[in-house]
Amino acid sequence: MTNLEDEYYPTIFVALKHPIRRKILRMLHEKPRSFSEMLGKLKIESAHLTYHLDTLEDLLSKTEKGEYMLSFIGEAATSMMYQVEGTPKAFPHFLLPRKWKVCFSALMRARIADSFQTDVNREFKRQLRILVRLKFSFNQVLP
Repeated sequence: MTNLEDEYYPTIFVALKHPIRRKILRMLHEKPRSFSEMLGKLKIESAHLTYHLDTLEDLLSKTEKGEYMLSFIGEAATSMMYQVEGTPKAFPHFLLPRKWKVCFSALMRARIADSFQTDVNREFKRQLRILVRLKFSFNQVLP
């Protein structure tokens, strides 16, 4: 890790830890905003917003009008956040060659059969334990 990574990774991860800070980053990703505009959208107390903005200070900068906007690090943090939150796209199965489809199908059938066998074994063992307990209790009652 470089010194730059040592410095910025903790800052970014602390910033992304709280949902309100993530909302602030999303809002500022759209456009620069004033304190009062963010306060109205977030519907939180002024002190809470100040606290979160102070925590985000390395990720934010101010415009000439005094509005908050994302800094270069803030843009990187927002990009990372969107990548993590993005829904994974399923691999289109129709692009797979037939031999892979057959192989995948066989693996799934084996997994299902194994799962069924495991459930049957578990149930058998449970009933066997019950029978052993019953036999033990009958042996104690009957001489």
